[in-house]
Amino acid sequence: MQQPIDFPFAPQPFGGASRRVEAGAAFDWLRQGVLFFMARPLLWLAGTALTLLIVVAGWMLPLFGPVPIFLLLPSALAGLLLVCRELAQDRNPGFSTLLAGFHAQPGGLLLLGLGLVVLFSCSFWGSHVLVGHTQGLTSALLSGLITLLLSLPILLAAAFAPALIFFHGMPPIEAMQASFQASLKNWPALLVFAWLVLMLALIAFISAGIALLILIPVMSGALYAAYRDIFPET
Repeated sequence: MQQPIDFPFAPQPFGGASRRVEAGAAFDWLRQGVLFFMARPLLWLAGTALTLLIVVAGWMLPLFGPVPIFLLLPSALAGLLLVCRELAQDRNPGFSTLLAGFHAQPGGLLLLGLGLVVLFSCSFWGSHVLVGHTQGLTSALLSGLITLLLSLPILLAAAFAPALIFFHGMPPIEAMQASFQASLKNWPALLVFAWLVLMLALIAFISAGIALLILIPVMSGALYAAYRDIFPET
């Protein structure tokens, strides 16, 4: 006898499918980031303060270096991305929303942070091995360039991984793979976005860092806009 079929069917888990967007989409991502900030500026400033607190506290632990920062930043970013989702759905996010990344999907986000620690450590070690023990400005510049080149694939893999882990429960490795593939597919748009971020960062530092309080929220909103644009099934 045929077994009865239960309805509704359970939804299929998100597989990380992405699409290619135009290079000019980066400008729209930035525009949306500004709109997200303008919607709740005080909440965003609180989120920025929390993020900077993690960075400062991490650097104050000399025995661990940047390890705590890499471990906790994915969770902090997840909270900022959730603020974006709540605003996009006409909801009313609060301060507790900023902390959501620390109690929702904490294992996956911490594993992502741990993976970033290992990968970035390998990139620094690799540049040291390739350059050797030579001293001088040329050696320092070469070491920095090699580190940047080795770190680029890591940055591509990390770009959308927090969103994929937090919103879809993807395992960290699968999330990084999906992020890397999506980033490669959309390198023109991400290159434009990187230049926009660089120019805004220069302005922030020229202003003695005051504009950094606005830059972090705007970039978080722009990253969420990019995630929704590149991963249309989300």
